This record gives sequence, structure tokens and C-alpha cells, in this order.
Amino acid sequence: MSGEFCCFYCGQVQPKSECSSEHIIPACLGATLEKTGTRHVCKSCNTRAGKDIDLPFCRDWVIESQRFFQGIVSRGKRPSTRIGRIDWDRPEHVDVYFLEHKVIAYRFRAKTNESCVIFGSIGQGATPEAIGVVHKSLKDKFANHRVINPGEEKTDQERELASAIDAMGRNLKLIMTADLTAWDRAVVKMGLGLACLYFGEEYTRSQQADRLRAFLWENDPDKRDEMPLHGSAGLLSQRDHKQSQFFHGDKSTHAFYLAEVGNKIGFFAGFFGEYENFLEIDSVGTFCGRLPGALMRGAVWIIDPKKKETIGPISLEEAIHRRSEERRIAAEREFAQKNQSSNDFKEDA
Repeated sequence: MSGEFCCFYCGQVQPKSECSSEHIIPACLGATLEKTGTRHVCKSCNTRAGKDIDLPFCRDWVIESQRFFQGIVSRGKRPSTRIGRIDWDRPEHVDVYFLEHKVIAYRFRAKTNESCVIFGSIGQGATPEAIGVVHKSLKDKFANHRVINPGEEKTDQERELASAIDAMGRNLKLIMTADLTAWDRAVVKMGLGLACLYFGEEYTRSQQADRLRAFLWENDPDKRDEMPLHGSAGLLSQRDHKQSQFFHGDKSTHAFYLAEVGNKIGFFAGFFGEYENFLEIDSVGTFCGRLPGALMRGAVWIIDPKKKETIGPISLEEAIHRRSEERRIAAEREFAQKNQSSNDFKEDA
């Protein structure tokens, strides 16, 4: 890096003293600085991106629930996943969290504006492991919350609320909504960052990058809706229409890739092998011909969040070849197992 650099996220030329280490793909997804990180982000943008973009996305219930049930940790912590808000006619907004060892937490704000939490469990008593989970969560997720224990309610509201939750039992109805704004902004940040990382300063200073930045930092949702971004949100699973299905089928990993689509370049973000998002990052084709490949041009990063390992960037053609080999090996293993089972059956007969 010379005495100055062009920041990926704001496009401004900054002195070297302002550079910082940035996870283009958030660390909560298992990404590392080595493969999908950069020093070409200024300190101000790094702070804003972490607070306004990465944090809301990583705390979205879809991301947290996938991480929780797959046992994926980030910075040594497994998320206490918010699974939804109770759907009822009462005035309180009660968020429900699923913790480890079948512990459930009901979080709400009292009339005094005090944050409160009620702990429960799924089909078990107060085991030592469950008690340990409760104590740990009070130091982390629910720090500074007042715990309301059954039979020890201090106000009429608390008593009524605890009784209402207990009465719902297994018939508890939840409202589960994803933060679409968080998803949109996070995908734009990842696409912008990887395009700048791969294509270099020419893309970083381009009008195509400025178009993404305008969306990234616009806080007015109505103005964001008017911006000419082209893409598709893939929060819901598209099992039969995902582009990444040709080279990525593992639900425990993520795939991110830049690819030529006609005479344009798109960014595809596939989370947990399920949720694929598409974003047009070069609408005029300035950077076509610069991605690797002959018949199919593209660069791919595949992230294993459990192992905190990233493969890439590799060519799209190599990723497809790897996927074909994985399928062939799996088919041969399955055939061998069936053949062995058949032989064992014959010997027993």
C-alpha cells in the first residue's frame, strides 16, 4: 500500500493512517481476514459498517437460528437465537429466545421501561446444565436484565404475563420476521467489497461502485427503493432455481461468487446452501473478460463457518468440477455400501 488508498466503502482517497482491517464477509459467517478481508477500508467506514450493516444482519433471526442449530460459534460464542415474538392480543412485546440445553428465555420491557426476562425449559426440569446456561446468559445476552422467577412476580403485570405465557404452553404462536433491510444492505456491502478486492482500484473508483455505495449508506428506505439496483433477494429458499446448486450444495457452508451474466457481472451470495441473493455489480460490462474461465467466467469463495476455513478465490469452472467430483465419490460410496449390505444379507441367508 502506498501513502494513500481509496476506501472500498466510501470511495474517498484516504491517508494510510486511516486504513483498518475489515471483514468484507462478516465474521459471524465464519469468514477470515486472510481470504475475504481487506485493509482498504477507512476507520470511519469500518465502524459504520460494523454497527449499521454487519450487526443487524448477524443478529437477524434467520442467521442466528442457522448458526445456533448448526453449532457455529463466532469469537468463541454460540448465539442465543431469537426465534420470534409471541403472537397474542396482550400489549407486551415478548421476544422468545432458544438457548442451549432446551432453555427458553422470554424477554420483554416492563411498564417501568426496565428490561426483564423469564426463563423456562422444554420438557425438562432445572438440570445443572440448564442452570449453567441461565447464569451464563445473564452475563452476556441478558446482562442488566431483571429475572422474574415463577411465584416471585412483583407487579400485577409480571404476574399476569407469567401466567399468560405458562397457559400457552406448547401452543405458543410466534411471529417470525426477517430484517429485509439488513439483508439488502449486507449483500450490497459484500458484493461491493469483493468486487473491489478482486478487480482492484479501477473498480473501487468506478461509477458502478459509486452506485452501490449510494444504496449502502442511504438511511431513508423510500430513497433506497428508488435507486436503480438490479438483483433479487433470496431470503426464502429457491431449491429449484439457485445458480449455485451446480457447484454448491452443502447446507453447512456459504458460497459467494462474481460471475459474467450475459454482458454484465453479477454477485451471488448463497448462505447455508439455502438462501441465494443476486446483485448486479457491473451493469455496463466494463469488467467482463477479467474473471477466470473459458466457457463460464467467474470467481468463487466457499466458506466453512464451523472450521473457519475459506476456499478461494477459485474459478467457477473449478468449483463446478469439484462439486462433480464430490457427487461422484458420494455415489460410489453409496453404491459400495448397498453392495456390502446385499452381500451381508446373502451370507446371513
